Amino acid sequence: MSPAASCVQEFNTNGTYCSGSKFAADPDVAGVGVVSAFAITSILACVFSLIYLTWQLWKWNIWRRSSPEEKDNKDRAQSKFLEATIGACNDQQILTGMAYVLGAIGRKGISCDISAYHWNIVADMALISAATFMVTVAVSKSFFENRLLGLLRLSLMLVLAVRLYTISATNVPYPIPNLQTGGTTNTTTLVQPAACFASDSNTVHPEDPVAKNLITIVSCALIICVGTQFFLPLLTQMFPLGRFSRITYRRFSIIFYLVEWPVLGFGAYIIGRSCKSISDLRAYIDGTKILGNVNPENNIHTFGQYIPLVLLALLPLTMLESAFDHYKEKRAESVDAGLLQKILWLLVLGPDRGDYQVIKHSATEEGIPLGRLHAPGV
Repeated sequence: MSPAASCVQEFNTNGTYCSGSKFAADPDVAGVGVVSAFAITSILACVFSLIYLTWQLWKWNIWRRSSPEEKDNKDRAQSKFLEATIGACNDQQILTGMAYVLGAIGRKGISCDISAYHWNIVADMALISAATFMVTVAVSKSFFENRLLGLLRLSLMLVLAVRLYTISATNVPYPIPNLQTGGTTNTTTLVQPAACFASDSNTVHPEDPVAKNLITIVSCALIICVGTQFFLPLLTQMFPLGRFSRITYRRFSIIFYLVEWPVLGFGAYIIGRSCKSISDLRAYIDGTKILGNVNPENNIHTFGQYIPLVLLALLPLTMLESAFDHYKEKRAESVDAGLLQKILWLLVLGPDRGDYQVIKHSATEEGIPLGRLHAPGV
Protein backbone atom coordinates (compact mmCIF):
# COMPACT_ATOMS: atom_id res chain seq x y z
CA MET A 1 0.00 0.00 0.00
CA SER A 2 1.56 3.28 -1.11
CA PRO A 3 1.83 6.22 1.27
CA ALA A 4 -0.17 8.39 -1.14
CA ALA A 5 -3.19 6.09 -0.96
CA SER A 6 -3.03 5.62 2.79
CA CYS A 7 -2.09 9.15 3.78
CA VAL A 8 -5.49 10.10 5.13
CA GLN A 9 -5.36 7.12 7.51
CA GLU A 10 -1.75 7.63 8.55
CA PHE A 11 -0.75 9.65 11.59
CA ASN A 12 2.62 11.01 12.48
CA THR A 13 4.89 10.30 15.46
CA ASN A 14 2.92 12.69 17.67
CA GLY A 15 -0.38 11.00 16.91
CA THR A 16 -1.69 13.93 14.86
CA TYR A 17 -3.89 12.77 12.02
CA CYS A 18 -3.10 14.03 8.53
CA SER A 19 -6.69 13.70 7.35
CA GLY A 20 -7.93 16.96 5.90
CA SER A 21 -4.45 18.37 5.32
CA LYS A 22 -4.26 20.60 2.29
CA PHE A 23 -1.24 21.55 0.23
CA ALA A 24 -0.62 25.29 0.43
CA ALA A 25 2.07 27.72 -0.61
CA ASP A 26 4.73 28.66 1.93
CA PRO A 27 6.72 31.67 0.66
CA ASP A 28 8.82 31.75 3.84
CA VAL A 29 10.18 28.29 2.97
CA ALA A 30 10.18 28.07 -0.84
CA GLY A 31 9.77 31.72 -1.82
CA VAL A 32 11.85 33.05 -4.68
CA GLY A 33 13.50 35.62 -2.37
CA VAL A 34 14.63 33.02 0.18
CA VAL A 35 15.92 30.64 -2.48
CA SER A 36 17.71 33.42 -4.37
CA ALA A 37 19.42 34.73 -1.23
CA PHE A 38 20.75 31.27 -0.38
CA ALA A 39 21.96 30.63 -3.91
CA ILE A 40 23.62 34.04 -4.36
CA THR A 41 25.50 33.85 -1.06
CA SER A 42 26.76 30.32 -1.69
CA ILE A 43 27.82 31.04 -5.27
CA LEU A 44 29.66 34.20 -4.19
CA ALA A 45 31.40 32.24 -1.43
CA CYS A 46 32.66 29.74 -4.02
CA VAL A 47 33.70 32.49 -6.45
CA PHE A 48 35.67 34.45 -3.85
CA SER A 49 37.20 31.21 -2.55
CA LEU A 50 38.37 30.40 -6.08
CA ILE A 51 39.85 33.89 -6.43
CA TYR A 52 41.55 33.51 -3.05
CA LEU A 53 43.14 30.15 -3.91
CA THR A 54 44.28 31.50 -7.27
CA TRP A 55 45.73 34.50 -5.46
CA GLN A 56 47.80 32.17 -3.30
CA LEU A 57 49.50 30.90 -6.46
CA TRP A 58 50.10 34.48 -7.57
CA LYS A 59 51.73 35.24 -4.23
CA TRP A 60 54.27 32.48 -4.78
CA ASN A 61 55.24 33.71 -8.26
CA ILE A 62 58.89 34.72 -7.96
CA TRP A 63 58.92 36.44 -11.36
CA ARG A 64 56.76 39.34 -10.25
CA ARG A 65 58.60 42.61 -10.74
CA SER A 66 58.41 44.06 -7.26
CA SER A 67 60.51 44.08 -4.15
CA PRO A 68 59.92 41.48 -1.41
CA GLU A 69 58.52 44.18 0.90
CA GLU A 70 56.11 45.41 -1.78
CA LYS A 71 54.99 41.84 -2.45
CA ASP A 72 54.42 41.17 1.23
CA ASN A 73 52.44 44.37 1.85
CA LYS A 74 50.27 43.96 -1.23
CA ASP A 75 49.68 40.26 -0.64
CA ARG A 76 48.69 40.84 2.98
CA ALA A 77 46.18 43.53 1.99
CA GLN A 78 44.63 41.45 -0.81
CA SER A 79 44.44 38.33 1.36
CA LYS A 80 42.82 40.26 4.20
CA PHE A 81 40.21 41.70 1.84
CA LEU A 82 39.34 38.31 0.33
CA GLU A 83 39.24 36.55 3.70
CA ALA A 84 36.92 39.23 5.10
CA THR A 85 34.60 38.79 2.12
CA ILE A 86 34.60 34.99 2.42
CA GLY A 87 33.96 35.27 6.16
CA ALA A 88 30.99 37.57 5.50
CA CYS A 89 29.49 35.01 3.12
CA ASN A 90 29.95 32.31 5.74
CA ASP A 91 28.41 34.34 8.57
CA GLN A 92 25.43 35.33 6.47
CA GLN A 93 24.81 31.75 5.38
CA ILE A 94 25.10 30.36 8.91
CA LEU A 95 22.69 32.89 10.43
CA THR A 96 20.20 32.68 7.57
CA GLY A 97 20.42 28.90 7.39
CA MET A 98 19.99 28.48 11.12
CA ALA A 99 16.94 30.74 11.22
CA TYR A 100 15.52 29.05 8.13
CA VAL A 101 16.01 25.42 9.13
CA LEU A 102 15.08 25.85 12.78
CA GLY A 103 12.08 27.91 11.77
CA ALA A 104 10.85 25.52 9.08
CA ILE A 105 11.80 22.10 10.47
CA GLY A 106 12.22 22.94 14.14
CA ARG A 107 8.76 24.46 14.32
CA LYS A 108 7.01 21.86 12.19
CA GLY A 109 9.22 18.77 12.17
CA ILE A 110 7.95 15.77 10.21
CA SER A 111 4.33 16.75 10.62
CA CYS A 112 1.19 17.44 8.65
CA ASP A 113 2.14 21.12 8.46
CA ILE A 114 4.99 20.65 5.99
CA SER A 115 4.62 18.89 2.65
CA ALA A 116 7.07 16.51 1.03
CA TYR A 117 7.75 19.23 -1.54
CA HIS A 118 8.74 21.80 1.08
CA TRP A 119 10.64 19.14 3.05
CA ASN A 120 12.85 18.49 0.02
CA ILE A 121 13.56 22.20 -0.38
CA VAL A 122 14.46 22.61 3.31
CA ALA A 123 16.81 19.62 3.11
CA ASP A 124 18.55 21.07 0.04
CA MET A 125 18.86 24.46 1.73
CA ALA A 126 20.45 22.86 4.78
CA LEU A 127 22.93 21.03 2.57
CA ILE A 128 23.80 24.32 0.85
CA SER A 129 24.53 25.94 4.24
CA ALA A 130 26.74 23.03 5.30
CA ALA A 131 28.65 23.06 2.01
CA THR A 132 29.22 26.81 2.20
CA PHE A 133 30.54 26.50 5.74
CA MET A 134 32.83 23.65 4.65
CA VAL A 135 34.31 25.71 1.80
CA THR A 136 34.84 28.88 3.82
CA VAL A 137 36.39 27.16 6.84
CA ALA A 138 38.78 25.28 4.54
CA VAL A 139 39.85 28.26 2.45
CA SER A 140 40.01 31.12 4.97
CA LYS A 141 43.27 31.22 6.92
CA SER A 142 41.86 33.66 9.45
CA PHE A 143 38.75 31.67 10.36
CA PHE A 144 40.07 31.04 13.87
CA GLU A 145 42.29 34.11 14.07
CA ASN A 146 39.79 35.41 16.58
CA ARG A 147 39.24 32.29 18.68
CA LEU A 148 35.99 33.46 20.30
CA LEU A 149 34.45 34.44 16.97
CA GLY A 150 35.61 31.21 15.35
CA LEU A 151 34.18 29.11 18.17
CA LEU A 152 30.90 31.04 17.95
CA ARG A 153 30.65 30.28 14.23
CA LEU A 154 31.45 26.65 14.85
CA SER A 155 28.91 26.42 17.68
CA LEU A 156 26.13 27.83 15.51
CA MET A 157 26.93 25.33 12.78
CA LEU A 158 26.99 22.47 15.29
CA VAL A 159 23.57 23.46 16.65
CA LEU A 160 22.23 23.39 13.12
CA ALA A 161 23.90 20.04 12.37
CA VAL A 162 22.64 18.40 15.57
CA ARG A 163 19.10 19.51 14.80
CA LEU A 164 19.32 18.10 11.28
CA TYR A 165 20.71 14.76 12.44
CA THR A 166 18.05 14.52 15.14
CA ILE A 167 15.32 15.01 12.58
CA SER A 168 16.92 12.63 10.08
CA ALA A 169 16.92 9.90 12.77
CA THR A 170 13.15 9.53 12.33
CA ASN A 171 12.35 6.36 10.44
CA VAL A 172 10.91 6.85 6.95
CA PRO A 173 9.34 3.52 5.88
CA TYR A 174 8.47 5.00 2.49
CA PRO A 175 10.94 7.26 0.65
CA ILE A 176 9.94 10.90 0.83
CA PRO A 177 9.05 11.59 -2.81
CA ASN A 178 11.14 13.76 -5.06
CA LEU A 179 10.84 14.58 -8.75
CA GLN A 180 11.82 11.02 -9.70
CA THR A 181 9.37 9.34 -7.33
CA GLY A 182 6.72 12.01 -6.99
CA GLY A 183 4.29 10.63 -9.57
CA THR A 184 2.61 12.43 -12.46
CA THR A 185 1.30 15.97 -12.48
CA ASN A 186 -2.18 14.92 -11.40
CA THR A 187 -1.15 12.31 -8.82
CA THR A 188 2.09 13.72 -7.41
CA THR A 189 2.85 12.66 -3.85
CA LEU A 190 4.98 15.77 -3.36
CA VAL A 191 1.88 17.58 -2.13
CA GLN A 192 1.29 15.03 0.64
CA PRO A 193 2.35 15.93 4.20
CA ALA A 194 5.82 14.74 5.16
CA ALA A 195 4.30 12.99 8.19
CA CYS A 196 2.58 10.52 5.87
CA PHE A 197 5.96 8.97 5.18
CA ALA A 198 7.07 8.66 8.82
CA SER A 199 6.42 6.18 11.60
CA ASP A 200 6.98 6.15 15.35
CA SER A 201 10.33 4.34 15.01
CA ASN A 202 13.59 6.14 15.75
CA THR A 203 15.87 3.94 13.66
CA VAL A 204 17.63 5.51 10.73
CA HIS A 205 16.30 4.61 7.33
CA PRO A 206 17.81 6.94 4.72
CA GLU A 207 15.24 8.03 2.18
CA ASP A 208 17.86 9.31 -0.26
CA PRO A 209 21.13 7.30 -0.32
CA VAL A 210 22.88 9.91 -2.47
CA ALA A 211 21.97 12.76 -0.13
CA LYS A 212 22.85 10.60 2.88
CA ASN A 213 26.32 9.93 1.46
CA LEU A 214 26.81 13.62 0.68
CA ILE A 215 25.92 14.57 4.26
CA THR A 216 28.40 11.99 5.58
CA ILE A 217 31.19 13.23 3.31
CA VAL A 218 30.47 16.86 4.19
CA SER A 219 30.62 15.99 7.88
CA CYS A 220 34.00 14.26 7.49
CA ALA A 221 35.36 17.14 5.43
CA LEU A 222 34.20 19.63 8.06
CA ILE A 223 35.99 17.70 10.79
CA ILE A 224 39.21 17.63 8.76
CA CYS A 225 39.03 21.33 7.85
CA VAL A 226 38.21 22.54 11.35
CA GLY A 227 40.87 20.27 12.85
CA THR A 228 43.51 21.56 10.46
CA GLN A 229 42.60 25.16 11.19
CA PHE A 230 43.29 24.46 14.87
CA PHE A 231 46.38 22.30 14.23
CA LEU A 232 48.49 24.76 12.21
CA PRO A 233 48.37 27.61 14.78
CA LEU A 234 49.13 25.14 17.58
CA LEU A 235 52.15 23.92 15.61
CA THR A 236 53.66 27.40 15.54
CA GLN A 237 52.99 27.80 19.27
CA MET A 238 54.73 24.50 20.07
CA PHE A 239 57.77 25.48 17.99
CA PRO A 240 57.74 29.30 17.96
CA LEU A 241 61.30 29.63 16.73
CA GLY A 242 63.72 27.63 14.72
CA ARG A 243 64.17 26.20 11.28
CA PHE A 244 62.18 23.04 12.05
CA SER A 245 59.06 25.04 12.83
CA ARG A 246 59.25 27.10 9.65
CA ILE A 247 59.88 24.11 7.40
CA THR A 248 57.21 21.97 9.05
CA TYR A 249 54.64 24.76 8.97
CA ARG A 250 55.37 25.46 5.31
CA ARG A 251 55.05 21.79 4.37
CA PHE A 252 51.73 21.43 6.16
CA SER A 253 50.55 24.69 4.61
CA ILE A 254 51.33 23.38 1.14
CA ILE A 255 49.57 20.07 1.84
CA PHE A 256 46.56 21.90 3.23
CA TYR A 257 46.54 24.21 0.19
CA LEU A 258 46.45 21.22 -2.14
CA VAL A 259 43.53 19.78 -0.16
CA GLU A 260 41.61 23.05 -0.41
CA TRP A 261 41.08 22.65 -4.16
CA PRO A 262 39.11 19.37 -4.02
CA VAL A 263 37.20 20.68 -0.97
CA LEU A 264 36.20 23.74 -3.00
CA GLY A 265 35.27 21.57 -5.98
CA PHE A 266 33.21 19.22 -3.85
CA GLY A 267 31.46 22.11 -2.09
CA ALA A 268 30.67 23.77 -5.42
CA TYR A 269 29.23 20.47 -6.69
CA ILE A 270 26.97 20.11 -3.64
CA ILE A 271 25.80 23.72 -3.93
CA GLY A 272 25.15 23.35 -7.66
CA ARG A 273 23.34 20.03 -7.21
CA SER A 274 21.13 21.39 -4.42
CA CYS A 275 20.36 24.62 -6.28
CA LYS A 276 19.35 22.64 -9.37
CA SER A 277 17.18 20.34 -7.26
CA ILE A 278 15.38 23.32 -5.71
CA SER A 279 14.96 24.97 -9.11
CA ASP A 280 13.53 21.78 -10.63
CA LEU A 281 11.11 21.30 -7.73
CA ARG A 282 9.83 24.86 -7.94
CA ALA A 283 9.49 24.68 -11.73
CA TYR A 284 7.62 21.38 -11.42
CA ILE A 285 5.10 22.75 -8.90
CA ASP A 286 4.66 25.87 -11.05
CA GLY A 287 3.91 23.67 -14.03
CA THR A 288 1.27 21.64 -12.21
CA LYS A 289 -0.72 24.79 -11.36
CA ILE A 290 -1.55 23.17 -8.01
CA LEU A 291 -1.00 26.52 -6.31
CA GLY A 292 -3.04 28.36 -8.93
CA ASN A 293 -2.17 30.23 -12.07
CA VAL A 294 -0.14 32.70 -9.99
CA ASN A 295 2.12 30.91 -7.54
CA PRO A 296 2.27 32.91 -4.26
CA GLU A 297 5.81 31.61 -3.73
CA ASN A 298 6.91 33.70 -6.72
CA ASN A 299 5.76 36.88 -4.97
CA ILE A 300 8.81 38.38 -3.31
CA HIS A 301 6.85 40.87 -1.20
CA THR A 302 6.52 38.88 2.01
CA PHE A 303 8.20 39.60 5.34
CA GLY A 304 9.94 36.22 5.54
CA GLN A 305 11.65 36.81 2.18
CA TYR A 306 12.79 40.34 2.95
CA ILE A 307 15.06 39.21 5.79
CA PRO A 308 17.51 37.05 3.77
CA LEU A 309 17.47 39.59 0.95
CA VAL A 310 18.32 42.44 3.34
CA LEU A 311 21.11 40.32 4.85
CA LEU A 312 22.72 40.27 1.40
CA ALA A 313 23.72 43.88 2.09
CA LEU A 314 26.19 42.62 4.72
CA LEU A 315 28.52 41.40 1.97
CA PRO A 316 29.11 44.74 0.16
CA LEU A 317 29.26 46.52 3.53
CA THR A 318 32.01 44.15 4.68
CA MET A 319 33.89 44.68 1.41
CA LEU A 320 33.66 48.45 1.80
CA GLU A 321 34.82 48.25 5.42
CA SER A 322 37.82 46.11 4.47
CA ALA A 323 38.74 48.44 1.61
CA PHE A 324 38.40 51.50 3.88
CA ASP A 325 40.59 49.89 6.57
CA HIS A 326 43.24 49.19 3.94
CA TYR A 327 43.05 52.80 2.76
CA LYS A 328 43.51 54.09 6.32
CA GLU A 329 46.52 51.82 6.84
CA LYS A 330 48.13 52.99 3.62
CA ARG A 331 47.44 56.62 4.51
CA ALA A 332 48.91 56.15 7.99
CA GLU A 333 52.04 54.58 6.50
CA SER A 334 52.34 57.45 4.03
CA VAL A 335 51.95 60.08 6.78
CA ASP A 336 54.52 58.33 8.98
CA ALA A 337 56.98 58.26 6.10
CA GLY A 338 56.40 61.96 5.43
CA LEU A 339 56.91 62.91 9.07
CA LEU A 340 60.13 60.95 9.26
CA GLN A 341 61.40 62.62 6.12
CA LYS A 342 60.66 66.07 7.52
CA ILE A 343 62.45 65.30 10.79
CA LEU A 344 65.50 64.20 8.83
CA TRP A 345 65.42 67.41 6.80
CA LEU A 346 65.26 69.44 10.00
CA LEU A 347 68.32 67.67 11.34
CA VAL A 348 70.21 68.18 8.11
CA LEU A 349 69.26 71.81 7.48
CA GLY A 350 69.82 73.11 10.98
CA PRO A 351 68.28 76.28 12.40
CA ASP A 352 70.45 78.58 10.30
CA ARG A 353 69.13 77.45 6.91
CA GLY A 354 66.28 79.33 5.26
CA ASP A 355 63.95 76.34 4.80
CA TYR A 356 64.26 75.27 8.43
CA GLN A 357 61.40 77.36 9.78
CA VAL A 358 59.11 76.49 6.86
CA ILE A 359 59.61 72.75 7.31
CA LYS A 360 59.40 73.03 11.09
CA HIS A 361 56.09 74.86 10.83
CA SER A 362 54.74 72.25 8.41
CA ALA A 363 55.90 69.39 10.64
CA THR A 364 54.37 71.00 13.73
CA GLU A 365 51.00 71.30 11.97
CA GLU A 366 51.12 67.58 11.22
CA GLY A 367 51.66 66.72 14.87
CA ILE A 368 55.42 66.39 15.33
CA PRO A 369 56.25 67.54 18.91
CA LEU A 370 59.58 69.06 17.91
CA GLY A 371 60.00 71.60 20.66
CA ARG A 372 63.42 73.17 20.26
CA LEU A 373 65.15 71.02 17.70
CA HIS A 374 68.69 72.12 16.97
CA ALA A 375 71.20 70.50 14.69
CA PRO A 376 74.39 71.70 13.13
CA GLY A 377 73.94 73.23 9.71
CA VAL A 378 75.38 71.64 6.63
